Amino acid sequence: MSGSVHVKTESWNSKDGNTQRSEKTQSWNGVRQAPRSAMSAFKQMDDANPNAGGGVAVQRSPSTIKQLLLDWCKQRTASYEGVNITNFSSSWNDGMAFCALSHSFWPDAFDFSRLSPKFRKANFAIAFDVAEKRGGIAQLLDVEDMVRMRNPDWKCVFTYVQQFYRKYRDGIEPTTPTTPTTPTTPEVTVQITP
Repeated sequence: MSGSVHVKTESWNSKDGNTQRSEKTQSWNGVRQAPRSAMSAFKQMDDANPNAGGGVAVQRSPSTIKQLLLDWCKQRTASYEGVNITNFSSSWNDGMAFCALSHSFWPDAFDFSRLSPKFRKANFAIAFDVAEKRGGIAQLLDVEDMVRMRNPDWKCVFTYVQQFYRKYRDGIEPTTPTTPTTPTTPEVTVQITP
């Protein structure tokens, strides 16, 4: 049995913005046993020539992945007044960043200009509700927990935001449901006590 596998790869370095492209071809003939799957073929190619593609090995550290997602969130919400995402904790503590992210995908779902960072509970409720109903984004964060925390746990926010990225990272915008839905704005009561 003989054959070959041809793989084109492209990697992007977020630090310098350079894109590296490489191509690899691995052939085998009756002497060499054919790989059982594409994954094993890729592994054989990497094992045979670990520095192929210009000597650049694509490795993504957790901090690089975190920064890539943070940059994506910044890009999605750049035009929203009052939203300045610099991290996955305090930048999200008033719900405005969550609302901006949801609104960037579903601008007809609610009027972002009417929101205020003062009404944290309402902001969280609107953002999570719209993302779940319009985008199928599982509500991994609890509104009450978010209100109790001054600075949310960055791992929880990171995990929640990943759902958006995984669904829409390729620039495919979400579709609006065929049956129009009108999200309800939660009622917020503000009490000021002396």
